[in-house]
Amino acid sequence: QQFLNYLLHFPGCPAGLPRPQAGCMLFIFPVAMDGRTVAAFREHGAEVRSLCASRPLSLRSLAACYRVMLEFRPDVIHSQHAIAGIHARIAGTLYRLRRAVRRRVRIIAEQSNARHGLSRAARTLERLTFAAADLILCSSPGVEKSWFAGQPQQIDPASFNPRRRRHYTFFNSIDIKRFRRRAGGPDRQAERAALGIGANQTAIITVASLTEQKNYPLLLHAFAQLRHSSASGVPPLLLCVGEGQAEQRIRGLISELGLYDSVRLLGYRADVDRLLFASDLFVLSSRWEGLSKALLEAMSLGLPCIATAVEGNVDVISHGHDGLLVPADDPAALGGALARLAADPRYAAQLGRHAGQTVERFSVERQACALLQIYQRLLHHET
Repeated sequence: QQFLNYLLHFPGCPAGLPRPQAGCMLFIFPVAMDGRTVAAFREHGAEVRSLCASRPLSLRSLAACYRVMLEFRPDVIHSQHAIAGIHARIAGTLYRLRRAVRRRVRIIAEQSNARHGLSRAARTLERLTFAAADLILCSSPGVEKSWFAGQPQQIDPASFNPRRRRHYTFFNSIDIKRFRRRAGGPDRQAERAALGIGANQTAIITVASLTEQKNYPLLLHAFAQLRHSSASGVPPLLLCVGEGQAEQRIRGLISELGLYDSVRLLGYRADVDRLLFASDLFVLSSRWEGLSKALLEAMSLGLPCIATAVEGNVDVISHGHDGLLVPADDPAALGGALARLAADPRYAAQLGRHAGQTVERFSVERQACALLQIYQRLLHHET
């Protein structure tokens, strides 16, 4: 989705920045070639391929990645996430040696997440192969700190020097205009009614995969606290958007806590902007993060946000100014924060207004142009 956003916004960047003449989106694992994602990439001129790997890493998948590079002949190899990054750096190094007589190929590793969620083997491979990258872009200062010693530094696309420093913060971004169009569109009460949200009901939403990282047990225990404390009034509603391998365990906990009538697992949704627009509060209960797009999207709509105080989240939210931060292992603290905002709409609205101002610096228009500058400088810088 991040690369698709870049492709959409490259045409709007100032003249003089080099647009990619051709692009290839290479997926490591199988992807639905007739699905929405692939269709969107092709619509914007990108070739799409998949290695259809059955394991995270193997000699076969590395060889297949190398063959794609030989056929496509890229000048820039830009990877996201751990498994793709390891493939890109190993196969890219071999490809770069093959092309030694021509202009040097540049390898960019984009680290979207902190290292905590990776196995020891994956973390070791990441670190061992970092040396093959010309530039490492981290999605937040917290992510950069989790991988590298010293102070994080936001990249200046016009003046960075890859000889002196190879890792920088380069923020994740979102299409803010898409969400703000929704905010000024259909009537909010009509949207709420269509979703079955009561007129006086507090609707809380989280947009997060059903995985260990997103820590649904913390959220559900906190919501149970809120639910039981508001037994005399209209009970709150929790909307959970996302899918993942922990779904059955999460459903079991919902039943165990007696929340089956006030928690909805909505699965994958293409209308996240509509769901956010209809909600009153956004919450993110992650154990670790990179820089959550869902959090940025909620902030762009002016939703009051509560998030755990982990890397990425703390790089966006200033506690008490444009959101609330709570410990990542304290259901009582999260439940208290939910209760506070549910009981004080004026304070919640103030946080939401400030959130809408904060999120401006995470605009995809800005980051797409910055990325083109980074490509230009990297391709013309002698390393």
